[in-house]
Amino acid sequence: MHFNKTVLAVVAAACMAGQAIAHDYQVESLVIDHPWARAMPTTATTGATYLRIDNNGEVGDRLLGVETPAAKSAELHEHVHAGGLMKMQKAADLTIDAGESVILEPGGYHIMLINLQQPLVDGEKFPMTLRFEQAGTVEVEVAVHKDAPKPKKKPAVEAHSDHPQ
Repeated sequence: MHFNKTVLAVVAAACMAGQAIAHDYQVESLVIDHPWARAMPTTATTGATYLRIDNNGEVGDRLLGVETPAAKSAELHEHVHAGGLMKMQKAADLTIDAGESVILEPGGYHIMLINLQQPLVDGEKFPMTLRFEQAGTVEVEVAVHKDAPKPKKKPAVEAHSDHPQ
């Protein structure tokens, strides 16, 4: 009997830990997965936020803007190759087609935090508002990490499952 109580306690603790680690948000058909920012030196004036957006709906949407009290301004940016060099530029918006995912990650699309109002310290969090054209706004919490978190895989959909084998 004591063994069963111990097993139940371990399972309950594991479930609660999974909920604490889960860092997803949903608005309409959009799922925002684990918004995060890299920890920066206390003297840094800029930073960046990354996340993945899955559009599980039948209609596309666009990320139009971002706000956070952690910085004077927050802008969508992308890295592009131009003239043999990689450069960063502001993006007006970010389209998430129906049934597709968009990943904001180092070296690609990201949310640039300009004139940080507080240091980005490992283990801390800060609020951010994402503004979508169709889905409206969603409030998320951005987790600050020393290193990039391991990406979570989107559940695979079996290709051509409607075809006979």
